[in-house]
Amino acid sequence: MTRERPILFSAPMVRAILAGTKTQTRRVLKAEPPPGAERVIRPFRDERLQWAATDPHDMEQGQLVLGEAPRCPYGQPGDRLWVRETWARNEDQLSETRMDTSLVYRADGETRAQDNGTDLPWRPSIHMPRAASRITLEITGVRVERLQEISTADCWAEGIASSPDVDPVHEYAELWESINGRGSWDANPWVWVLEFRKLERQ
Repeated sequence: MTRERPILFSAPMVRAILAGTKTQTRRVLKAEPPPGAERVIRPFRDERLQWAATDPHDMEQGQLVLGEAPRCPYGQPGDRLWVRETWARNEDQLSETRMDTSLVYRADGETRAQDNGTDLPWRPSIHMPRAASRITLEITGVRVERLQEISTADCWAEGIASSPDVDPVHEYAELWESINGRGSWDANPWVWVLEFRKLERQ
């Protein structure tokens, strides 16, 4: 059964999704790994992830299972994510089954919805109901890794512009810290890596 869950994105990331340049997102793994954990593996014929480390006593085995990792709170491949973003609307009532055409989104610019010529306040993304969401994503891949393991290609998939004058990893590190706070890149946390594709609106 396909499941849907909400996910928050900032205005710049919403613009990157709409432009088709963002197809990945990283979210901090809240569960603490066991001591010695070096990576996460997905066992053969088993959807449960497992913490693992190199086993120095068994080079043929090559890995030592240290216990089960948590299930991804955002879903599995095939599940859907509906995007919450900063928004505003004219009416006090919103249908639960369809998106109101009077809605405006901060990612589209600074023009706000108006009531008798007065700008209405932006509403925080966390308070967006499902009916107001204009973007639905389908998860195509899930994995767990250390934040600093991100590759150049993954930086581009995160929405970082490709340029010969820009170090994409450095640019992504700055983006990460702007969202998660100073020192969050150096902390090198375990993160969920979600790959997705934007679904066309029906």
